Amino acid sequence: MTGLSSYTQSASSRCHPLSKKPYKTYDLAALTYEFFSSASDLGTALVDETLALMTQTEPGHTLLKAMKRKSICSTPIYQSPDPCRGEIERKVYRGEQIRIPIKFKNISKKSRIFEFAAPHPFKNAKGDTAELLSLSATHLSLDAAETGSLVLMLDVSESFQAGFDYAAKIDVTSEGCDPQYLIVILRVLSDDLAPLVPLDCPCCPPVCRTHWSEHFYCDTPNKV
Repeated sequence: MTGLSSYTQSASSRCHPLSKKPYKTYDLAALTYEFFSSASDLGTALVDETLALMTQTEPGHTLLKAMKRKSICSTPIYQSPDPCRGEIERKVYRGEQIRIPIKFKNISKKSRIFEFAAPHPFKNAKGDTAELLSLSATHLSLDAAETGSLVLMLDVSESFQAGFDYAAKIDVTSEGCDPQYLIVILRVLSDDLAPLVPLDCPCCPPVCRTHWSEHFYCDTPNKV
């Protein structure tokens, strides 16, 4: 019996190696706290690293600072459109009465009343002034995408010096809109630059007739 008992105990020891060791007890609450603390630290580190990559800041910056910096960097800069609506150029001679029709189109998305004024006289590069520009109308009431027209009128008097360019501004205003303007440029030409037209008398001197049919013809025109 002694040998059999010894064998049975030996086999039991091989199959249950922990049967002779005391069981270790664990504090479940402490383990739970440690697990979630580690997970929270890991999550915080990942969030900080992600925000650092997104905002190109060093890890450790708070989410509020990162969002604030991103908001500042992405704020669009307002750029006002160019108030100049273009230039109209015309060549003139002194003594002329000019008439320049212009069409205007309302490209905004609502009906508007546009007011026009030309309060300042034409001026050249030296600062010399000339006449005022006259407008056929002072305002246009245009629906969205509608087109209207007015006429610019001027007597090119002797106050315009030949050989100079003169410019005047037409102010355009509308309620709730930034002021706009249109530039009118006059190139005052000298009479010396007037086109030259050559004249001749193709039938002079008369042909000396030698046959009855030659009186129907003239000399060959002179070449200019």
